[in-house]
Order: sequence, then structure tokens, then C-alpha cells
Amino acid sequence: MLVGKKLVKIKGRSIATIYLPFQKNPLLNYQDLEQYFSVEPDQRVGAKKSFDSSVFSHLKELFTREEITHVEKQNRSFSGETSKLDETIYHKELERFVIELAWKSSKIEGNTYSLLETETLIKDSVEANGKSKAEAIMILNHKRAFESILAGRNDYKKISLSKISELHEVLTEGLSISKGVREQAVGITGTVYKPLDNKWQIIKALEKTTDAINASRFPLEKALIANSMISYIQPFTDGNKNWKNTY
Repeated sequence: MLVGKKLVKIKGRSIATIYLPFQKNPLLNYQDLEQYFSVEPDQRVGAKKSFDSSVFSHLKELFTREEITHVEKQNRSFSGETSKLDETIYHKELERFVIELAWKSSKIEGNTYSLLETETLIKDSVEANGKSKAEAIMILNHKRAFESILAGRNDYKKISLSKISELHEVLTEGLSISKGVREQAVGITGTVYKPLDNKWQIIKALEKTTDAINASRFPLEKALIANSMISYIQPFTDGNKNWKNTY
């Protein structure tokens, strides 16, 4: 019973049989985020200061069978409903999604556009008063990136380092951000963690990440791996959060 519920695992046979606690994926350990962020970065328990390459061995089975079944059921229901939509309504809903995606993702990067201002920019090409040109470019780049993925959706069924770099270029076009994998160290405010600082190690980590994404058969797991690992690796000088949110 305990073995079936994956609470205990068996090692050995016959009289040499021993029972051990089932080792769960450490990436799924519960974290009290409110408590974690309530203390100073250098006092946080369990916080690692450097990149841990063992993470790649755990980038699988991030969702239970029950969770996957639930999501797939919801997806089938959603697909059934959207297939009945009038084409005009469908495109309006898609536009609304792009507006919220561009707004939320840009906001993470410090963009000050409101949701209404983002909508006006995307729908009417009208920039908000008192905002920088760069903020408008950032938002419109998200729209272009999403349209690029939508148009080439089949190409993105298998992700690669080149596709990641191409998408990053779309997201950062016109923002004076260096293209390609960074060649110098970067720091992250509010944490003691220091990302990899060697270009070739970064490239290797990205390649292992794409392998993990492509090995997964569950779209939500693919997105979770991409989202978390791009943040963890920080492969570009800037625009890392923009890329992962669009993907």
C-alpha cells in the first residue's frame, strides 16, 4: 500500500530487502514564500549562491498524473468552446490575451504602462503621455513575439538554442540590449545567487534545458521548465523575464 502510493520504495530482494522513504523531486518541496522573503537574502535557509547543475536530473515528472488529467480535461473543454466561436469574437479574445500578456510581462521588467494604456497602444498605435519610447517598444515587441510564435507554431513544437535567441532578439529589438548569450557576469537584486558567468557554460546549460523541454510531452510542464530555467540561467544581459513570459 505504501509502495503503491510512493511513500516507500523497495531495495534488494528476499532477506536482503530493505524499505526506504520514497525520495520525492526536491524541486517540488513546499516553500513558504511569505516567510522566505521576509528575511534578508543572506539569511534565507536553503538559498544557494551558485548554479546547481543537478537541477537537470529533476526536470521531469513535475506534475502528477491527476494534475495532468485535470488540465487535459480543461483543455478539451476549452478547445470545444473556442471551436464554436465566431471568427470575429475569436480574434478579439486573442487580442485581449495578447494585451494582458504584453502588459503583465512588461510590468515585471519595470514598465509603467497601465493595462488601459497598453490596450490603446496595441489596438490604436497611440503611445501614452509621459511614458518613454522604450516602454512602448517593449510592449509592442511582446505583441510581435507572440504573433511570430503563433504564425510558426509548428516550429516551436521543438525548442532549440537558436529559437530562444531569435525570440529574445524580437523581444528586445530597439531597446539597446546586447544580442546573443551574455559574455560577462550579471547580478540579481535581492538575492545572494550568482548565475553562471562563463559563456560556454551558459550555452551548455541552455542546451540541457532545451533537451528537458523537448523530452516532456506535457505542454504545461514544457512551459514551467522554460519559465524557471531561463530565470535561473539568466542567459542574456537583459530581457530574460520577457522571454520566459512570452514562451
